[in-house]
Amino acid sequence: MTHIKRLSFFSGMLLIGLWGCSQEDAQPTPNPSIVGSWLFVEYGYSPGAGYIVKKAPLIPPQAVSFTAQGEVATVNMGKSALAQARTYRIDSTRYGTYLIILDSTQRQIGYSLFVSIRNDTLRLSPPCIEGCHSGYVRIR
Repeated sequence: MTHIKRLSFFSGMLLIGLWGCSQEDAQPTPNPSIVGSWLFVEYGYSPGAGYIVKKAPLIPPQAVSFTAQGEVATVNMGKSALAQARTYRIDSTRYGTYLIILDSTQRQIGYSLFVSIRNDTLRLSPPCIEGCHSGYVRIR
């Protein structure tokens, strides 16, 4: 009987731990409209303790545009996954809304990015163990 109690206890702890890893503060809009142009303004990450948010360099300006036809265009995004993207799609699951970026052969580039739009701020978050994101503000 003690083994069953231990198993129940550890299963419960695992469930609580997984629930605690959810993105509680990110509340995406039901059908976020990422169509438009966005200026890259910040990025955040966790080095293991705490969460660090840094401003992105504004010179040269780094921007990404998403068209209603599913196309992606970037300016000064370097070698980032977004810079390699040609098209995109939005997938909604019970866990949230995700941006999938695709290359010219329609293959997915990198991970699905969790999408959160609040006011005119876009936050894209790849799956990171301790959290990370890139933040954009709408330009038009």
